[in-house]
Amino acid sequence: MTSLALALAATVSVLAFGGVTAVYFLPAQLIILAAAFVQFWKNGWPSISRSSTAVLALLVAIPLLQVIPLPENILQVFSPERAKLALDFSATGGLLQLSPTVSLQTHETIAALLRLLCYLMTFLIAFQNYQLGEGRRVLARLLIGLGIIEALYGLVQYLAGWQYIFSYAKTFNTTMATGTYINYNHFAGLLEMVLPFLLVQLWLHPTHGSSQQRSVLWRQIFSGPELARWLLRLGLFLVVFLALIFSQSRSGILAGIAGMVVSGALAFPKGRKGIAFPSSLAIVGLLLIYSAWIGLAPVLDRFEGLSLPTAVEQSRIVIWQDAVSLIRDFPVLGSGLGSFSWVSLHYQTVPVTIRYEHAHNDYLEFAADIGITATLILFCSLWVLAIRVAQKSLSLDRWTEKRLAAACAGAMIALLMHSLTDFNLQIPANALIFSWIAGIAASLVSKPISGAK
Repeated sequence: MTSLALALAATVSVLAFGGVTAVYFLPAQLIILAAAFVQFWKNGWPSISRSSTAVLALLVAIPLLQVIPLPENILQVFSPERAKLALDFSATGGLLQLSPTVSLQTHETIAALLRLLCYLMTFLIAFQNYQLGEGRRVLARLLIGLGIIEALYGLVQYLAGWQYIFSYAKTFNTTMATGTYINYNHFAGLLEMVLPFLLVQLWLHPTHGSSQQRSVLWRQIFSGPELARWLLRLGLFLVVFLALIFSQSRSGILAGIAGMVVSGALAFPKGRKGIAFPSSLAIVGLLLIYSAWIGLAPVLDRFEGLSLPTAVEQSRIVIWQDAVSLIRDFPVLGSGLGSFSWVSLHYQTVPVTIRYEHAHNDYLEFAADIGITATLILFCSLWVLAIRVAQKSLSLDRWTEKRLAAACAGAMIALLMHSLTDFNLQIPANALIFSWIAGIAASLVSKPISGAK
């Protein structure tokens, strides 16, 4: 039941422009809060590992500490730059707070903390549901359904030139597929998490029995209803892949291909691992050829733009340099979760007519918001989880679990790679779905090998 609640929350947030404003994401937050209350009241707290508990506790503790008023001498220890700013403000005639907070934008940090709690509850619900055997197929079906709807919407936008999100006329990114997202990179972020789940559905698994029995089974598959189902899955995969291509998100396309190659190789049936990687590359290659036949010129122009003399000024490098300057001033506890869009204005070196609300790098933005140490712990934990679920997929014997583990690994790796050049984890809809995938992955990793047989 709570898996369906997660599905509803994810759907609402994706369709509501990715949940990028508080009012659009509020329904999803309320749904997840109610689902968490029912889930944990009925089944108790999830039995996650001590290391996972420590990471989750740290992620909650830092924003809480950031919004608690601290005496000046304690603030001086944890955030000297913040203490200095408080004194400078007083010196210019401002009213000095007796106990200022670490966060420079307390209300933004509180709002970001509420979103973070929503993601953590999603992770825990997904983890526990999979352990209990509830709603195990909901994630894959939801992602595939959402991905197809978004992909079709995006393809209509791109191919027909109909640049609307429901009744809203787009004013930015009007030559790209964006689905119900404002930003094409975040549209690509959703699709790159969907594609691994579609790809692993294409791998058939007639590997049991004798060689003659397998041969008969293959003939039955390709002469019966299974062939029609396989062709349907292939067609749906093609639709979502084309939508990713026509999003024209350079990092999204590369990250999506990487995720597909990883999941495709991991999910390949035992006994045929030697051709797993080439097969995954072959499928991607054929799709790129088909995309070129339809029309890849605008996409290629985007990649060619990287070689222009002005590419460095137009790229994210300047933004990253400004973010590093911010991190140097707030290395321990950051400037406040969710405060980057405001605090970064003080460090912005590009013309003031342009405002960058995000660092276009999730790693740097989290480091600026919550400090270097917490960011290292967060992303190292996520990468370790992605690698461990990839390893787990190789040892699972049950075919459905093997494919699910491979898809989770590919989706997580794709988004974590994309996070190097964009801020998908700052988009509530994508962060919520990523948390759901991570929860399933953590549950699969904790599953004993014997339980998979």
